[in-house]
Amino acid sequence: MPMATSLVERASVHLQEVEDYIDIPYLVRLLKKVARHAPHLEGMLDQLESVSELVEVAAPISKDLFHKAETVLDQMDKKGYFTFARGGVRILDNIVSSFSAEEVDRLGDNIVLILRTVKDMTQPEIMTFLRDTVEAVEKDADTPVDIGYGALLGQLRDPKTRRGLAMAMRALGKIGATPESK
Repeated sequence: MPMATSLVERASVHLQEVEDYIDIPYLVRLLKKVARHAPHLEGMLDQLESVSELVEVAAPISKDLFHKAETVLDQMDKKGYFTFARGGVRILDNIVSSFSAEEVDRLGDNIVLILRTVKDMTQPEIMTFLRDTVEAVEKDADTPVDIGYGALLGQLRDPKTRRGLAMAMRALGKIGATPESK
């Protein structure tokens, strides 16, 4: 009984502060509603406690995860992944805007052949051959070349030149072959 008396006294002091805003029938209705839904409120409070415990457990893990993600993203940025991706988007945009729907259909029909060709082109021996050719052209680009018959016939004595010429002739034969003669 002394607790109830103290509770009523304290409640009346606190309610005097808000008596202009609260209506007694409203307060009674609210108390009845709280009493009627007490089991639901208790269940909700239990769930809130569980969520609170989960947040307590997950907070350090999520901090570590966030820190790790931040570190990885920073490393990717320093290596240039995002700059490359932005450039890739620009390249992709150029490609998309450069092809008609008909051309994209033809590209789709030939994509396997294109990828096989690219795969074959990226073999080490082909890449070395292409790099050596580029280096030779760059190195001798400013050197005058004697194109007289005598100089050309003289070059034919070099086994490397003959081999290169034979390979070029073979390639030209492939290029010039008609589909019927293959």
